[in-house]
Amino acid sequence: MEGKEHVSDLLPAYALDILDEAETIQVSQHLADCQLCQAELQGYQQVSQQLSMAVTESQPPESLKWRLLERIQTPATQADPQDPTTQRGWLSSLSMVGLRAWAVVSLLLVAALLVSNLLLWQQISQPQVNDSLRVVNLTGEGLFSEARGIITMSVDGERGTLVVDGLRHLESKFVYQIWLFRDGEISSGGTFTVYEGGYGHARVDSDQPLANYEGLMVTIEVEGGSPTPSGAVALAGDL
Repeated sequence: MEGKEHVSDLLPAYALDILDEAETIQVSQHLADCQLCQAELQGYQQVSQQLSMAVTESQPPESLKWRLLERIQTPATQADPQDPTTQRGWLSSLSMVGLRAWAVVSLLLVAALLVSNLLLWQQISQPQVNDSLRVVNLTGEGLFSEARGIITMSVDGERGTLVVDGLRHLESKFVYQIWLFRDGEISSGGTFTVYEGGYGHARVDSDQPLANYEGLMVTIEVEGGSPTPSGAVALAGDL
């Protein structure tokens, strides 16, 4: 739905079926091809269903039937519609009904807002990755325990890109070097540097598909790289 605004503000009322005809058509047309709003609407509908079942069923007392029959059989005094007292009574009754209805709607809207926030939090904290990619997490080691990294690989495991954050910015004579290992053998996957804030990225170079390796680690080496790992380990993880 690029280029079109979502209808999140109208979804709670749409779930309650209280929109006017034009707004209902607008939301329906948007929902036809917007999966994000469809998922959000499902949350509102679930809350609405749960609220409708929240009131427990109870049997009225036996005396209620006889009191109702007694009132029906007793002729009521017709009220004067011009009587200010009668008007105030009707207005008070209508006000109470309106307040009760608004209380239910408000409760539903608050619950729906909580669901909306939960969905938004899930989308932020758990970003969706394209099905054509595979993501492997790397954790910091030793003095680099706060550092984090991910390797984004194609599903076939042929290619990969390393993204890191929280690493130390090194002096010009040092670099970070990627190492791939399997069956006791280690091969270099290239070198890279990071920006002042500790963020960096690099393509992982390998003669074999990355999926053929057991794991990966990142060490600090001299500029130009090293034939074998010799510096401190900054990141490591299984492939």
